Amino acid sequence: MVFLLSHLFLLFFSIITVSKTNFKTPSQSDKFVPQAHNIVTVQSKYAMERSLFMKKKFTSLLVFVLLVSMVLPAGTSFAAGKKPKLNMKKLNMTVGNTFSLRVYNAKKKHKITFTSSKPSIATVNTETQNARYASVSALAVGSSVITVTVKKRKKVVRTLKCRVRVSPNAVSIKFMKNQVSVLLSQRTRLETIIKPNTSAERPVFESSDESIAIVNSRGVVMGVSPGTVTITTTLLSRNLTASCIVTVLPDSTTSSTKPKKYYEKKKLQSTAYQSADAL
Repeated sequence: MVFLLSHLFLLFFSIITVSKTNFKTPSQSDKFVPQAHNIVTVQSKYAMERSLFMKKKFTSLLVFVLLVSMVLPAGTSFAAGKKPKLNMKKLNMTVGNTFSLRVYNAKKKHKITFTSSKPSIATVNTETQNARYASVSALAVGSSVITVTVKKRKKVVRTLKCRVRVSPNAVSIKFMKNQVSVLLSQRTRLETIIKPNTSAERPVFESSDESIAIVNSRGVVMGVSPGTVTITTTLLSRNLTASCIVTVLPDSTTSSTKPKKYYEKKKLQSTAYQSADAL
């Protein structure tokens, strides 16, 4: 209501301004005056009339914009708003796992439904009706498509899809190398072998002493201090583990890559520079 009243007031003010202004488009006779003493007066008159003519155009444009804004409903925006979207478009799961599928940028008036193309492979469940998120459960090996329909009353606003691939659980895991060395403050990745290779299960990694070496979720190890540590990887589905011994070497070992004569030559150059500075 306030929005409509404000636009009506601006429209009324613009109409009054136009009605009180006597606009006159400059003619050719005003531009050329033979009398020399009237040149300044005519030029000033022409400038004033030109200014009023431009004001008329501007006011007409303002009235047109106000009329258009009154026709459009309140809250209408010319800029495109954020569209509803899913937090994942593709999912690689293993049998028995669950994942929370969520819809972002959905409004309160939107009605959201989740459906699975193959419930025997992957099911989708919501805790409450018209929820913004749902739990996807992997039941069997195969592929399924989760379809999310966003409606406003009876009109479909957007249709979203998430492709789910369910793979079998891993039955074995081991490291490609049982012993690895890494320099202090350097990183190296510990490669693992998982069978069957069609499994999408991801193992977890753990360090026996994080003051010596730390490891992230992808198996990348970084040396923190010199020493020896054991990195353990585990498959949670079957509680299968494998171990790798990591030795963190100090920085001094990097100097052994250059020959002894190189350092002797550098020492002589440094001594020569110091002698020259003393002179």
